[in-house]
Amino acid sequence: MLPLFSKEQLDELAKVEELLTPCNELAAAQPQEVGDLVQVVNDLVDKIQQLSVGQQLLVPGGWVGLQTANAVMHIVEKTAANTFAFVTCNSAAGLVYHPSVPTSDAKLKSKCSIRLDGIPVDRMSSPVVWTLLLSQWMKNPPSVRPLARPGFLLASAFL
Repeated sequence: MLPLFSKEQLDELAKVEELLTPCNELAAAQPQEVGDLVQVVNDLVDKIQQLSVGQQLLVPGGWVGLQTANAVMHIVEKTAANTFAFVTCNSAAGLVYHPSVPTSDAKLKSKCSIRLDGIPVDRMSSPVVWTLLLSQWMKNPPSVRPLARPGFLLASAFL
């Protein structure tokens, strides 16, 4: 299939595919009704609760706001029996919510990934938190106005 790759490299690619497949399925979800969103959230929470220590789950994220839209990638990692880490990877509009330092040419260099450690299982598997996060980028019903500060929500959801 890919003759230029060694068996070890193909094994690593298979691991990446295992992470990307459920992420792609979640990204493709387009809930039309509140009940559809509830099902998507419940399925995600189930996947999070089924993670073994050391396992990771990729979760697409971002927002569609009044004046901005942005896509991010979240990584949920089970770090201990009842503890998780949450990483947000971003390279666009949401970087204003990431730590940054000035450069010599008067620009800002931002940290593209932020990791929060020590998140308890009840917070990481909270349907309320995931409903807030997912509803910011999934189907945006006309009757629901997006948050004016969506990056703030992303940054503070697990704190």
